[in-house]
Amino acid sequence: MPTMSEIAKVLIVDDHPTTREGLKEYLDRCPELQVCGVADDIRSALSAAALEQPDIVVVDINLRECSGLDLIRELRRSEGGPAVLAWSMHDHGLFAQRAIKAGASGYVSKMQRTEDVVTSIRVILDKGTAPGPSSTPAPKRRQGNKNKPSGPGTVEDLSDRELQVLQMMGEGLDMQQMML
Repeated sequence: MPTMSEIAKVLIVDDHPTTREGLKEYLDRCPELQVCGVADDIRSALSAAALEQPDIVVVDINLRECSGLDLIRELRRSEGGPAVLAWSMHDHGLFAQRAIKAGASGYVSKMQRTEDVVTSIRVILDKGTAPGPSSTPAPKRRQGNKNKPSGPGTVEDLSDRELQVLQMMGEGLDMQQMML
């Protein structure tokens, strides 16, 4: 991983063109960062990562075809793979914890300033992890009582895919749209 005195290659993965292009334009103004590619889905992201060998990948955790969490796991699977900064329209909390657990080095909400994304990239490249959710302990899981019947779980108990489907339902998508 380069130090901040070297130029670092950044890959941006987001399924919203305006967001992707806006972040690229902002990062292009940072002399120590070079956007080496952009992608809008897991397939193109993995292809770009293999071709460009980025130092860090900024991944939206909500992608059309799959969860960005799956992409984070795939990127972090190989030794020496790129660092990952997760970002999302969701504020910190459950999504940040899941991103960190999947292998992201940090998490930034899209509600934050763009400069916060740049700061997180710089910190991750320099120290390996960004402050914030990565240093926040995961929420405690409820401990079941063997003598007591289990009741309904909480959102923390959902799998990544179940959480993604719940989110799509909240956005008003029908079953056919969720299966795409």
